[in-house]
Parts: sequence; C-alpha cells; structure tokens
Amino acid sequence: MATVLVTFVDAGSGAAFARSELPAQQLPESFAAQTTLQLGADSWLVERTEPATRAEAVAAGGMVLTLRRVQAMAPQDILFSLPTIADALPALSDAAAPGNVLVLHEDDWRQVEFLSHRQRPAIDAEWAAIRQILADHRRGAGFDRIHVREIGPIADPPPWARVRAQLGRPDHEFAGVRFRDSPGLVAGSFALGFGDAVCYGTVEHDRVTVLGLTALAPITPPEGLVLVDWCAAAS
Repeated sequence: MATVLVTFVDAGSGAAFARSELPAQQLPESFAAQTTLQLGADSWLVERTEPATRAEAVAAGGMVLTLRRVQAMAPQDILFSLPTIADALPALSDAAAPGNVLVLHEDDWRQVEFLSHRQRPAIDAEWAAIRQILADHRRGAGFDRIHVREIGPIADPPPWARVRAQLGRPDHEFAGVRFRDSPGLVAGSFALGFGDAVCYGTVEHDRVTVLGLTALAPITPPEGLVLVDWCAAAS
C-alpha cells in the first residue's frame, strides 16, 4: 500500500510542527478550500496543499499541508448586531425567485412593521424585554444578549385591496421578497418601493398577514394598524 509523508506547517509561523507517514487512501483526492482538520484537541484550516492532489502526492512521495489554527471564541465574547429578531421566518415558495425582487437578510424580517391596535399589550411586553437588552446588554457596537420576539403577525389581517389603496402609488413594484441566502420567494410576498423605503409583506386569502418596512418612512399606517420599530422599542 502506497504511503505519503505528510508535513504539517503552521501558517502563522511558517514552521513545520508535525510529520506523519499516512496510507495514501486516508488522504482525500484533493483538499478543497476551507477544509478543516482536527489534530488532537485543535482544529486547523487548510490554507494550501503542495502538491494539490493525492495522486500527485503519491507520485512525489510526500505532501505539505499549510494549516492555520482555528481560534475558538468564548461564548461571552460573541456579540449580536441587533437587540431583537423575530422568532419565525415565513414559508418559502419552491419556485426560483425572478430578478426583480426585494432581497432581505433573514434578521431584517419584521424589524419595522405594522400590527393591529389590539396587539398593544403584547407589543408593550416585547418592548419591555427589548428595552432591557438596550439598557443592560449593549457592548460597544453589539449586544451580548438578544431578545427573540414571539409576537405573531397582524392579528386582524386587513383586505389586500384596501391596504394597497391606502398605501398609494409606489415608485417601484417588486415581484416579491426573497432572503439573501435562499433562491426561492417568500410565499405570497409583495414589495412596493416608496422613495428610500420599501413596504413589503405577505398576503393570504386576499388579506395582508405581514406588513413591514425596510426603513422608517412617512407612510400613513393603514386603517386599524400601528407602526412598530422593534429595535428602537418605539412606535
């Protein structure tokens, strides 16, 4: 059985820190970018291999793996960029999204939104938790805790036709909404551009179940709804 002398080099210092004679079949055919190896108690990221493939290493009789130690971050050092996020994301369509869509990061879903007036007690409870995060858990540019909101979308979904009429004529109409890392549209989604802000949401059975904004804008809340800015804990 062919063997390969593998030399492990620390990318940080440039020094070889280990050598091992390994059966060729234990090596992958090639080391893809960002491959991680576990050596003892430490994880190492493969930055470079010379030669690049197992076949070439067998022919040469040896291989040099240049690795960089993965530095584990202590849980207490992990910061969240936002004080709050919604607890659930909407369903996605199986169909691939067209080009003319509003692209959102998942964390931005329902950060500024319209809710029913009768949801005020639940809104106040969520605000109390978010204000505690803002007051007690800010660490520089981030937060060491995050509040996951459990409040649902619009409790009394208004008719889509009425909301569309009350919003007025948009500057631009998108084909829907998709998340940055997903190819499919949010099911039943819409997005309407008004200046620098986009009003987006979902419609089910001709009623608006989610109505959000990408940014605060001088848009009059549709009848029966109140505007909520979750990260600012204000309306």
